[in-house]
Amino acid sequence: MNIKNQNLQSLQSSLFTSRNLYCFLLIFLCFFLTSAGYLSWLYHLMEFVPHKAADLLTMGGGYLLQAAGIALAVHFVFRRNGSSVSRQLFSLAVVICIVCLIPSLLSRSAAGTIVFGLLMNLFCGLIAAFYLHILTFESDGDFRAILFGASYAAATIASWLLSFSKNHRFLQSPNVLLIYFILTAVLLILILHRSPAPDSVSPMNSVPESPISLYSAAGKEKKGRAAQRLPLLIGATVLVFSLVKNIGFGFPSADLYAGVSLEASRAFYAVGLLIAGYITEKNRKYGAVCTMAALVTPFLILSLSGEPIPQTIFWALDYFVYGFFSVYRIILFSDLAKARGLTYYAGFGLLLGRIGDAVGTSLCTLCADHVAALVILAALLFVAAIFLFFYLYQILYTSVPPTQHPSETELFELFSSRYDLSAREQEVLQLLLEKKTSSDIAEALFISDRTVKFHIHNLLAKTGSKNRTELLSKYRAEMSA
Repeated sequence: MNIKNQNLQSLQSSLFTSRNLYCFLLIFLCFFLTSAGYLSWLYHLMEFVPHKAADLLTMGGGYLLQAAGIALAVHFVFRRNGSSVSRQLFSLAVVICIVCLIPSLLSRSAAGTIVFGLLMNLFCGLIAAFYLHILTFESDGDFRAILFGASYAAATIASWLLSFSKNHRFLQSPNVLLIYFILTAVLLILILHRSPAPDSVSPMNSVPESPISLYSAAGKEKKGRAAQRLPLLIGATVLVFSLVKNIGFGFPSADLYAGVSLEASRAFYAVGLLIAGYITEKNRKYGAVCTMAALVTPFLILSLSGEPIPQTIFWALDYFVYGFFSVYRIILFSDLAKARGLTYYAGFGLLLGRIGDAVGTSLCTLCADHVAALVILAALLFVAAIFLFFYLYQILYTSVPPTQHPSETELFELFSSRYDLSAREQEVLQLLLEKKTSSDIAEALFISDRTVKFHIHNLLAKTGSKNRTELLSKYRAEMSA
């Protein structure tokens, strides 16, 4: 019993570090601002357009633009600048987001509300890309699932509590802009403030069970070619899961006219996020199984759509299971990005999830009168989801039989895979290991000295080495570990 208590205390001390608290507060403020702003925009938009058009614009166009914002950050920031987050660009995205939010809530025309609201969603995506990157690479230990679930849940509860003012219509009031200004100011201070230094506690002593090693170069060697296609497989799984989930129920804004409380329903989202975050942190396999089981929900809702059941129940149920999808898709790509050191992967879970959300919700909205067609489409996608999940499960969550110590060639391939070295860079590295000079390498590969220096520069940049000596020392140290 004492050992159990000691492990619990060690886990708590590892989780509650200054860096983890910083990540929690940052994500909480970002999601509070963007999600509450999104809801305010939806309410204002409903004053100008029919409910079906509002659904297509917000959950169709808005979600697609959020995905586009993440894609822009991935391509223009993280693929080019590596692991560092530009605090200035992050702050600029927040400022432009609030600048777009103001006219989207104050405009007295449908065109102004739509245009500025969609632009706001684009920058919501950019903001999400930044904080997911920070969650993945700047938090302490392997606590990303519980940090993400808890911060999103706290923001969801905060927006629910905010809605109690002005007879439950505060989010629909222009006065809410004052809250958004305060949130923006606090957020900018937090972003521009330097992230706290790592605490002395080593979280690796008590990290929860995670298949993260199977995402790495070692995992690729164990699982073979299937693991090499892991990013594509994870992406397809996230996309299909999101499609199935949203085809079953698209959160129709028409229900808001019938008395459904959007903010109160989202409280169940917070519960789902907390439970999913805890389960996934305890064991990634359990989180995956729970998410797969949640795919039954769309069929349950479709089968009961004609029954005299209050829509509030459907909203609460769907938001609850949505928490599992939200955590799972983020953590899949976050683990992958962390293990392989590929910074641009961190936001792909939300990017592909938003595409699936947008397409699935649009289909649900447009085909609302054709339930049979939706059931057939959802069933076909469900079969695809089962196949993808089973394939992914075999790679990530099944045990691997013990293997012999890898050969020198296998170790070289592992190092090359870990740092994403091209075929030519591998050839240059092999010759450097043989203590060849630049002239010798140029002669052996039939290339110029200038080209050799170019490849060596890329090798140093990818491995984070200052010179050739450090590169070779790094190789020997990692291969002997």
